[in-house]
Amino acid sequence: MPLLNNILQIQYVNTVFLAPVFILFLLLYTYYIRRKANKQINYLQQQLIAFQAEAKIAANKLIQTEKLASLGQLTAGVAHEINNPVTFIGTSIEALKYDFRDLQLLLDKIMSLEKDQNEPSQLDDLIGFRDELNTSMLRREMNGLIASIERGAYRTSQIVSALRTFSRNTDEEFTATDIHQCIESALTILQHKLKNRVLIHRHYEEFSPVDALPGKLNQVFLNILDNASQAIEGRGEIHISTQMKDGTVMIQFKDNGIGMCDEVKNRIFEPFFTTKGVGKGTGLGLSISLKIIEQHQGSIQVESILGSGSILTIWLPPRAKFVD
Repeated sequence: MPLLNNILQIQYVNTVFLAPVFILFLLLYTYYIRRKANKQINYLQQQLIAFQAEAKIAANKLIQTEKLASLGQLTAGVAHEINNPVTFIGTSIEALKYDFRDLQLLLDKIMSLEKDQNEPSQLDDLIGFRDELNTSMLRREMNGLIASIERGAYRTSQIVSALRTFSRNTDEEFTATDIHQCIESALTILQHKLKNRVLIHRHYEEFSPVDALPGKLNQVFLNILDNASQAIEGRGEIHISTQMKDGTVMIQFKDNGIGMCDEVKNRIFEPFFTTKGVGKGTGLGLSISLKIIEQHQGSIQVESILGSGSILTIWLPPRAKFVD
């Protein structure tokens, strides 16, 4: 019995001594594991932040690439649109040269008459020359040519302004944006595809500018209008409506094109999905458009019936903030 008691006492002492040591070891090991885990978590968080930054840069580059691809497909038509008013200006200036030459001759004769007032016959010559020139017709012609130059210069200015807005870098800040001006810029770029074929009906409601990225919105409107024009076989119509509804800006595009079946309608916002032929589209236009609208805290709704056209409605808050 004494021996047993001694053994039990020794075990008790060992237990009392070793228990705190074991607990301390567990605490130290737990601290080591937690510290190691925190380092791994911090590393993963840094990697995630870096990945998100790279993804944002890649997304902006993709948007810019799609924008440039769209411009590339429209280049020929835009060049033609610019060439027309430039041709008008050149032709009008050439005609104006001849008109001013005749006018200069008339002025020279008037100056000659003023120098020699003792020759009444010169007045008869001047009157005859005036009748020969038909100064009334000359005045109308010059006014018409000047008006033609003004129209050509204004048209060229519109196209250049639209291109400048459209090609603006995606790294822009939210600013007060005129929605109607963005729509008109897109229509200007697409004019060669629309004129003499697609009639545009504008139903604009007046409201204050909204906080937006104008370059990106312009890209959205261009994609939507381009798709609508391609959906119209032959002649057709596109109705564009805007209004402030329940505190939200509503922008609606309605066409009488071929429409879409449910399968196509459900996939139009998928990246790289397209019903166009090879080389006629990237399949990114509408997926990027959706991303841009979501960045504006907005939404897009699509309605379409095969053979009966499509309606695409955009909802935008008037005071949006950028969302990654």
